[in-house]
Amino acid sequence: KEQVPVDGCEGCRAEAGFLAVWEKLRPSVVGALGEIGCDVGGSPAGRPASSVYVTGHSMGAAVGTLAMFALRRLGFHVVPGYFFESPKVANGAFAREFDRAFRTLLGPQLWSVTHAMDPVPDVPPAMLGYEHVGSEVHVNETGHFHVCRGPDDPECASDLARDLRHIGDHCRSPLTPTGRICGCYGPVGELIV
Repeated sequence: KEQVPVDGCEGCRAEAGFLAVWEKLRPSVVGALGEIGCDVGGSPAGRPASSVYVTGHSMGAAVGTLAMFALRRLGFHVVPGYFFESPKVANGAFAREFDRAFRTLLGPQLWSVTHAMDPVPDVPPAMLGYEHVGSEVHVNETGHFHVCRGPDDPECASDLARDLRHIGDHCRSPLTPTGRICGCYGPVGELIV
């Protein structure tokens, strides 16, 4: 996985594909936020800035991480993000800058939810210089959740020995009515998209 520089972030490098997707979407996202009244730093009438919420699953979570960082740097009021089964997005310099930008007295402002033995949160591997941002909440097979105390917490995804045999956990989730987080399903479980 090739890492490329992140503009305006000293030493920060992100996975090239995720960053390319965000850069392609950025003008449309920023334009759409303006069209619906999300102002950078508040409105001329003195109204406070509108809150921007970002969420995503898998690649959407990776691109959402880059979007949160870029939108905050542009002056948008980006509030806590919730991501599901996110791969690692960038290097340690980016992770530190992201966490510095979003950590408050109330704690982290990005929650990464992982499930069971899903291998996706383990890629790209740390040995290639990739690190997660934010804080992890790990949900096991029975739906019990654990707020992780860091990357070495034995109850969390980053410390589990996972491989592609567990890829089915990537789309399973006890947090949804159908038990699946991938795709759009109707009330009786038929795939809509």
